[in-house]
Amino acid sequence: MKRQSIGTLLVAGLLFPSVSFAINVGDTDYETTHNRVRQQVDAREHYHFTRQATYLYTDFLQGDDATTLGIETDAAFGFSDIHVRHIMYLEVADYPRVVPGKTTNPDVTQPDALEEETGITDLLTGFWFSRDKEEHHALEIGYGLGLQLPTASDDSLGTGKWSAGPSIDIEYKKGNFFGGSIFIQLWDFAGESDRKSVNTLIWKYFLMYDLNRDWKLISIPYGVTYYWNKPSDEALSFPVGGGFQRNLHWGKQELSVHLQAFKYIVRPSKGSEADVRLTLEWYF
Repeated sequence: MKRQSIGTLLVAGLLFPSVSFAINVGDTDYETTHNRVRQQVDAREHYHFTRQATYLYTDFLQGDDATTLGIETDAAFGFSDIHVRHIMYLEVADYPRVVPGKTTNPDVTQPDALEEETGITDLLTGFWFSRDKEEHHALEIGYGLGLQLPTASDDSLGTGKWSAGPSIDIEYKKGNFFGGSIFIQLWDFAGESDRKSVNTLIWKYFLMYDLNRDWKLISIPYGVTYYWNKPSDEALSFPVGGGFQRNLHWGKQELSVHLQAFKYIVRPSKGSEADVRLTLEWYF
């Protein structure tokens, strides 16, 4: 797969929601959409999409860069009085080498030993369960399961392991502020016997502040990762930064555009120094 494939997939990712889903007029912000989904479970117990994001970001490495195109889907369904949230991340990466700190990258002693590769990475997904409430509370918590599937098209882009573990989704809303965290602990339970085992903690946090109806201050990084089976000075990857979100309309369709930049204040020696992230998000 050539570098030009990233551009082709980006176009497909941007058009994906308009051709694949029945569009419902929704809210332009993530937290309002998520709150509305909880109220719809009784009427829509079947699996339905609530949000879809296409993101393109560049990691700045030492003397090189890596590009990733991702599609994130957020869906929900329910049964009885249980609300279930399902998020899935599917990515295509163009890496000059293994990039330590990326959740789906293999654990290797010498990241430069594997050649440049472009292709699909491992698929990361999760399910979170919570009880429906008649009223929305400031603090909402869902408990669930995280999964990582060995879908990578090359050894340099994935772990070669089936991995799973417990997860928690915490969200807090007060006034103009909305924030939360998703924690996933992964351990491998099957896969290629000659690949290193997986023992990784993933922390995906998000912070949003409404400036007005159209603009938000946001901080939604790729995620914080900690590899328990690596030396402490090579285990943690921690980005800090943020940017802006602009709410838009395309006909009756609600969407938003995000632009963010992050600096890795703690990173593995061969990890990303900084990254820039552009996201187009659709709400259903």
